[in-house]
Amino acid sequence: MAASFAIGGRIFKDKSLIDAAENAVSFIRTKLTREDRRLLARYRDGEAGIPAFLDDYAYLQWAYIELYQSTFDPGYLVDAVSINVEINRLFLDNEKGGFFFYGNDAEELIARPKDAYDGAMPSGNSVMAMNLLRLSRITGDLSFTNSYENLLRTFSGQISNTPLGYIYMLASFLTYSQPSREIILFSDEPENALPFVNVIREHYNPFTTTVLYEKNCSRLQELIPHIKDYAVPDGKTHAYVCENFTCNKPVSDLNEFIRMMS
Repeated sequence: MAASFAIGGRIFKDKSLIDAAENAVSFIRTKLTREDRRLLARYRDGEAGIPAFLDDYAYLQWAYIELYQSTFDPGYLVDAVSINVEINRLFLDNEKGGFFFYGNDAEELIARPKDAYDGAMPSGNSVMAMNLLRLSRITGDLSFTNSYENLLRTFSGQISNTPLGYIYMLASFLTYSQPSREIILFSDEPENALPFVNVIREHYNPFTTTVLYEKNCSRLQELIPHIKDYAVPDGKTHAYVCENFTCNKPVSDLNEFIRMMS
């Protein structure tokens, strides 16, 4: 729900939807997270319990990614990357690949399921596949790409046998197989970049990721170290349009940017 509201808010330019997404994530942080940062699965009458499952973590990470793309608050990107460390620690099958449904700190059962089947909602493994790919595109960190490729290989046999059961996983492969386009906006004030952001959001661009960089934003530099190497000649908003991590010269003229995006 939080991811969906974040998407809807930026498409319809409706801040109330983005606020709803942020409130949902805030509730999870304050009511469904233990002191050791372990997520919990249920909340009732002021009490939370049951260690959260893979799907809970994967969907929350998805919400963080969408909230970053909707608000450009670097804190959400930090959250998306940091929760990935927890996901690997708790759920990753280091021997055969993929993610188990319940964590290694949960009650030990006879079998530890690991499923990628996409039913009415995408599976945790399929959501993780898309999350890893998008984090790779946003940050330029190829370790996320490697994790994605390993995850896809784990379930490739199942997908080949019954592809209609793995639609969201296949959607991630469609994204993986297409040339990527990354847009990096540089601006002293985020509000000054809004006209460029509006151009990007006018059309459906499923293979495009956007990063907004405020000068000397240390939190973003930690996640995307190469971003500080981009030159910005003056105080205007500049846009780099990159394909497969190869960037064109920066543009500050909005009409020229519109032509590049068409």
